[in-house]
Amino acid sequence: CALPIFASLSGSCQGCSAGQFKAGHGASYTDTCTDCATGRFASDGNASGCDACTTGEYQNEEGKISCKLCSPCNAGHTLSGCANSAAGTCSKCNAGQFKATAANWDSTCTNCATGRFQSTAGKASCDACVACGNGQFRTQCKLASVGTCSKCAVGKFKDATGVWDSTCASCDPGTFAAETGMSLCAACGTGQ
Repeated sequence: CALPIFASLSGSCQGCSAGQFKAGHGASYTDTCTDCATGRFASDGNASGCDACTTGEYQNEEGKISCKLCSPCNAGHTLSGCANSAAGTCSKCNAGQFKATAANWDSTCTNCATGRFQSTAGKASCDACVACGNGQFRTQCKLASVGTCSKCAVGKFKDATGVWDSTCASCDPGTFAAETGMSLCAACGTGQ
């Protein structure tokens, strides 16, 4: 029998079923079909070998005619290790990252943008950085850190309004801030 046909016990030539292959030369009735291994498939009968699953696919069972598609993870999670015979595992996005939707199987976590942070792993979005109270300014609000509030230096002020990264301003000529953390500058006395 010609490859990939094999001779049955009755002596007639028979082909392999889809999901199987015959690599031998079919010279004797003992040459039989073999199931495709995990990570591989044969979509047609009479195959002389099995094809490997392509990127984005896997097959964890033997003797199959196709591969399974890698499945996307839930929002806030990313898939790793989906290939060959493994379905892969979903892992939480790290703190400082997010993944909004369960889009494609290969979608990845994204770093929080400037002005946003996420201190908890496995989230679908980042939180907005917020302004500090009167006389304070926020620094280092990014990725996984909410940042810190620091008092304005002597000679500077900041009221509570503004965006999260607004800084303290210098007092205008004729005004002063004698202490740290001032929200307003006081007017200088006459002649000062």
